[in-house]
Amino acid sequence: MIYFIRHGQTLANIDHKLNGWENDEPLLFTDKEILYKNLKQLEWIVLDHIYCSPLLRAKQTLSEIQQATKYSNVPFSYEQSLIEQKFGELNNTPIMTINLRKDIPCPAYAWRIENKTKWAESWYIFLSRLTKFLKKIQIYIGNTEKHVLLVAHGWVHLWLRSLIYNLSIEEVMCNEKEK
Repeated sequence: MIYFIRHGQTLANIDHKLNGWENDEPLLFTDKEILYKNLKQLEWIVLDHIYCSPLLRAKQTLSEIQQATKYSNVPFSYEQSLIEQKFGELNNTPIMTINLRKDIPCPAYAWRIENKTKWAESWYIFLSRLTKFLKKIQIYIGNTEKHVLLVAHGWVHLWLRSLIYNLSIEEVMCNEKEK
């Protein structure tokens, strides 16, 4: 079984700006209550491994998890495949100002960059690296009862939700905006 925790909030998250791998800023630690609430839902699970993005905000979240739970002795590894998407010249841009498709009402569609900006990681490459990683995890889990935790970023979370619920990424993102 795979479980997921998104890193805590950064200044870019609070300011509603794109925050890709190029912007490795620290957590603000203003939302520890949210993290602890999420961890409470996992306390009955015996984890076999934790995979964490090597970006600072994910590492800090992992450190909080290890300090606040019984998971301090669970083997973990930093996984390059779990880093956030690279947004190129759109990094640190207010999300609501990016409007690549005015005919689609959900402003979150604009996040789908697809080579529309210099130095960005295309959606295809981003999804390819995450898919390869998940195949690796599926091999690790196999037919066992192993439980792994992923500590990563918002885009990774959205992509996983799109797979689990069989939704397009735009549908997942629009649902996120409606909450």
